[in-house]
Parts: sequence; structure tokens; C-alpha cells
Amino acid sequence: MNTFNRSLLPIFGIIAITFVAGCEESGVVGSSFNPTEPNISVETIAVGQITTTPLISFSGSKANISIGAFDDPLFGTFQAIGLLRPILITRTDSIPPTTPFSMKLVITGTYGDTTSAKLVEYDVYEIIERWRPNEWKPESQPVLSASPIASFNVSDEDTVTFSLPQEWVERYLSVYYLSPDERDTTYSQSIFGFAIVPQNTGKISQVNLGASSMNIAITDTNSRTASIGSRATSYTRLGSTNIPASSIEIMNDFSKTGNITVQLDESIVGSKVITRAELVLYEDTDALNATLGFGEWRHNNNLIRLFQLTDDDKEFYITKEPFTNAVRNDIDGSYRINLTSTVSNIIVRGGDELSVYIVSDTDNGIIRPNLLVNDPNSPRAPKIIITRINID
Repeated sequence: MNTFNRSLLPIFGIIAITFVAGCEESGVVGSSFNPTEPNISVETIAVGQITTTPLISFSGSKANISIGAFDDPLFGTFQAIGLLRPILITRTDSIPPTTPFSMKLVITGTYGDTTSAKLVEYDVYEIIERWRPNEWKPESQPVLSASPIASFNVSDEDTVTFSLPQEWVERYLSVYYLSPDERDTTYSQSIFGFAIVPQNTGKISQVNLGASSMNIAITDTNSRTASIGSRATSYTRLGSTNIPASSIEIMNDFSKTGNITVQLDESIVGSKVITRAELVLYEDTDALNATLGFGEWRHNNNLIRLFQLTDDDKEFYITKEPFTNAVRNDIDGSYRINLTSTVSNIIVRGGDELSVYIVSDTDNGIIRPNLLVNDPNSPRAPKIIITRINID
């Protein structure tokens, strides 16, 4: 299991920049110094504060779903309902109507209390209206049956199994035995899958859908499995958060996307000949670590992803690849992003805005907030480090 997290909020705008000159040092990030080569210099440009904006976010069709609830002392209480719908298996044999059906969920990570003493209870409801995973947003809520059809508990297990009721099995098999022309249409219009709803708080479990399945025990020696087709997570955040004023939360699903926008030209950068431009951001590791209790974990944000987006891009869910990634330095909690070609092109054109959008790690169905330092007066403030050749 891993550690740490990140989150959401809007505001936007061009950030005022200041040019930071200073005394000679030996390459400390954030410094301004003159190396032994007199025509090479390194300067720091402070970029003010990161803002956040909510971009379009979908929580369906990911590799994982999240189930459970956790009262995070830093980010607030997350409650996650997992939606899943097994596929209709191909008809190749006879399955008696009394055949036991069960769901196997493989848990590969925990956000919250990882101790065996903490037990989270779940009720399983049938979803009674059609839903589309590719259009499912985190705040969307499924329409559920009046009462649960199954229940189970999770402490520190890596696999849980619950039985499906006979009435549901018979409906599934009634579709299974239809003609090929009728089967898929009938299944999509009549059987909508299940919602896994937490009944108490303590942890959020990450369920790997590729490893999970519906199991059909036809006989003691003959069984079949059906993979999970449709999947999504509905999650809400309840209550207040305790984000320090000196930091800002970002999320991995675009629901709270960081933004840095600065104006760059030769008068700011100091030269058209740039050998390296590096954006440096810092994770607020002190706040992230200090707010976890004994046995509690957040999913590790080992990297951040950066995007350059047009206004048209922001009208849709972001499917384009990030233009760069940055892996966290575990020594100082920094993310150091090489923007040399991007900044050089801006300067060659005579100046323009540099605007980058920041999300915390991969959007894969795991709830993964992160916290970045956002105090412009801090030595760990967001900054751009410029190494340049000075031409007389």
C-alpha cells in the first residue's frame, strides 16, 4: 500500500511574476548564481501561486473502482460507491437455474485505515436504471433497488466474495438462453448491474476490475467466470477540509486541476539562448504526513502530469497524452519538470504565455488527492529555473 493524496477547486488567471536576482550559490534550487563559466548564469523566476480549475471529469470505464468511506483529516470525508456490471457470457453449455452465482472483488489498495481491526460494512444494491460508464461523472448517483440484495465486510482482505440472489440468477439465465439476435439487446435493456454502498467509514478500498469477476459454479468440477464489463465510481466529499492556506489541493481525475500561467519574454528570461528551463513544484509532505493516524495511508502520488490545453480541449474530457510527466524527488518532495523546448520556443517567438495544467498521477479510478506548496513567500514556492548563455 502506498501513501499520500490530492484534490479540487476553481479560479483562473494569469499569475504575476517577479524576477528574483540574488547572491552566488552552488546550484541550490531557487537560487541565482554565476557558475565558473562567466557566460552561463542561472536565474529563478517566481511564478506566484497555483490556481485550480474544475475540468470535465468522468469516473467510469477505469481500471479500478473505489468503494468505502474515509474521514481524511486533511481532505475531508470521501464516500465512494462502486458500480459494476458483469458481461453476459457466451452460451456454450447448459447452466441449471439453481447454479450458485457469486461476485469476486480483488482489492489491491487502501485509502484510510489499513489495520485488521477496522471493519467496513457494505450493502449491495441492484441498479434499476440504465447507466453509461463512459458518461458517468464522480457526482452522478445510480438509481437503486429499494433494499439490498447482498452484503459483505472488508477489514484487511485482498479478496472478498458475495453471493448473488436466486431471483437475479434466474433473470440472468433467462437472457442467457435467448437467441443470439435477442440476447445482447435484452441484457442491455433489462439488467444493469450492482452498486456497492458503504454503511460506515474507515477506509476506501481500491478494486481491480481486471482481476475481479462473476463466478458461476455449475458443478463441483465445472465453473465459468464472467468479467466485469461496465464499471464506475460515484464519490462525494462531505464536510469541511483542512487545507493549509499555504498549500493547494489537486486531484488526479481533473475535477480539481492546477494551473500556472505566466507571461514570458526576453526581458523576463534575460536571453534568447536558454540551455535549460525547469519548472519546480513542491509537495507539502509535512501536512500530508502529519495528518495521518496510526495505520492510515493515502495512495502515493509518485508523479504529476502536465498538460497544455486550448479552450476547445477544456470543453471535453482530456484524452490527449500529457506533454510531460514529473516524478517526485523523495528527498525534498519536489517535482522538477523540464520545459526547455517549450520556453525556448516562446522566447524565439518574441514572448507569450506559458500555461500548464497539473493533475496528480494517473486517472485510473483511484481517489488520489495531492497537496502542493503554494506560498509565494516560501523557499518552496512554485518557480521556474532558467539556465542561459549570456551573449555580449
